[in-house]
Amino acid sequence: MNRAFSISLVALLMVAPSWSSHANAGPPPNKSSKATTEAKARSKVILVASVNKVKDLKKQIDLVRESSPVDEELVFYYSQRILIFTNQVEAVHRNVADAIKKHPNWALPYLVEADIAELEFREEDQAKYLQKALAVQPLCMNAVFKLAEMKRHTGHPTEAEAILQKALEALPRTPQSILSRREVLKELANLQKDLRDLSGATATLEEAYALKTKDALTSSKLAEVYLLAEKYQQAKAVCDQTIKDKYEDTSIYYWRAQAYFKLKKLKEAEQDLDRYLGPAFKKPNASLMHTISVESKIRKALDLRAKIYEQTGRKELARAERAHLDALQKETYENTLFRSGK
Repeated sequence: MNRAFSISLVALLMVAPSWSSHANAGPPPNKSSKATTEAKARSKVILVASVNKVKDLKKQIDLVRESSPVDEELVFYYSQRILIFTNQVEAVHRNVADAIKKHPNWALPYLVEADIAELEFREEDQAKYLQKALAVQPLCMNAVFKLAEMKRHTGHPTEAEAILQKALEALPRTPQSILSRREVLKELANLQKDLRDLSGATATLEEAYALKTKDALTSSKLAEVYLLAEKYQQAKAVCDQTIKDKYEDTSIYYWRAQAYFKLKKLKEAEQDLDRYLGPAFKKPNASLMHTISVESKIRKALDLRAKIYEQTGRKELARAERAHLDALQKETYENTLFRSGK
């Protein structure tokens, strides 16, 4: 993940059953109420929404309070996030210490401390608190993702993969955990792609896609790995189905354009590029250039459209698009921060 981890989901939290849910199956013998309580606590799957605005955090608290029973651990987490973003960090530290004493099975107090450590660039402390959260609740998914991300970006990809695989194996195969499973699969595929394991990334994303959670990002990622593996018809088929199901975002047209181009269907590729780029990029638009990174899909889409112009004999349009790209490269360079000598 090349971002501070954020899942654009309403907070999801549920408790997986600790015994079979078959109709005639009763609960296991009550050998120890304490052992049963601890087992249920450790089977809890937590996926919290990573939001940073106070008004959004308050909305999350309202959503939790509308549920029955109210999960006080979630209320605590979002309440402490509000304090963090209103400059009351010392109060948060005190609240976390109290919560850990009162609720030893809660993972989210440790996640709060990890959030603070991340904001303060204390990576060792962040990793320590994430590990503590997972020691209490192995299926605290935000801790799983954060810790795997840290391992991935500090040169320990095998450790990152092990963290994700362990979570994937522990997740119950229930409808309630489907979103968590999808997110783990996507992150695992990102890692596999980085390691040039295209067959592994493909299989992982095919599993995520089969969950049918109407997630355009999963479709886009699967189309991308199909293209990297030179499976152009499969890439197009995924894009076609996603568009047919009407849960696409515009980036799906970018990936289908790439597939069409490889399949020598230049007219269809150009049409999809126009859909993806939209009216703002029908012509060179210098006012938008400073917001576009050199490696962005928009830049690559413009480059592909220039190639199509060239291959279909529209030399003037191709030259204009190339000049557009040259101006983009120059402006990107001039707006780069932290460059030496600036």
